[in-house]
Amino acid sequence: LGLPPARCLAVEDSLTGAVAARSAGCPTVLWPEASAPMPKLEGALCVRSPGEFPWALLPDNPNGSPRPADDRRDANTIP
Repeated sequence: LGLPPARCLAVEDSLTGAVAARSAGCPTVLWPEASAPMPKLEGALCVRSPGEFPWALLPDNPNGSPRPADDRRDANTIP
């Protein structure tokens, strides 16, 4: 993409992928499968449902598609 890692957002469903993304310097959201235990990863935001996802970190959708009904764009940030 030609962007520095700090300007990207990694969304991972495995601890291994999230560790790699954090090591690369990317802000990271860890969203494991519902049946998986919720891991802890320093520097990553761990979410279990769309309502916990940091929608505010994503740019507005240029094609006009609506965001999820539980969009909390103003309430979530990555630490």
